[in-house]
Amino acid sequence: MLFRSEQYNFSTRFQESILACIVQHPEKFAFLEGVLKPAYFSTTHGFLVCKVLLDYQRKHGKIPSWPTVHELLADEVAQVGQEENKDEYIRFADQLEGRDTGDADYILSKVVTFARERAILCTIKEVLDAVETGKMGTLNVVSRFEAALRVGENAEDL
Repeated sequence: MLFRSEQYNFSTRFQESILACIVQHPEKFAFLEGVLKPAYFSTTHGFLVCKVLLDYQRKHGKIPSWPTVHELLADEVAQVGQEENKDEYIRFADQLEGRDTGDADYILSKVVTFARERAILCTIKEVLDAVETGKMGTLNVVSRFEAALRVGENAEDL
């Protein structure tokens, strides 16, 4: 895929800080359901952590604690057939848990911009895939880009 390894304005470390801040400061980041998507994260580790956070929030109405994140991640890794890499994913969660989140307010101020940028990039990838597979006729490009540009517009005033 064309954009697979590119980070644009938000490095992998910054993306990891977003995930750490969500768990460490759930009261600040509770509005993110509907703003963030796992596909916005550039690593499989980030994708899976975001997925378990959002799935749990959708089901329970709150962000899980770190011990719960570890359990959810272990379950998710098993479900996607990555059990041989379970320890690697758990180490990743451990690193997130130990990360300094003292700059959570700054992260919070950038998270909607991150989500919008990533939504636009995902839309670009979708359009490129449609061109490559000859399915452009079935894709409403304008509405996809309009939706990407609206990501986070109803989020709390940061």
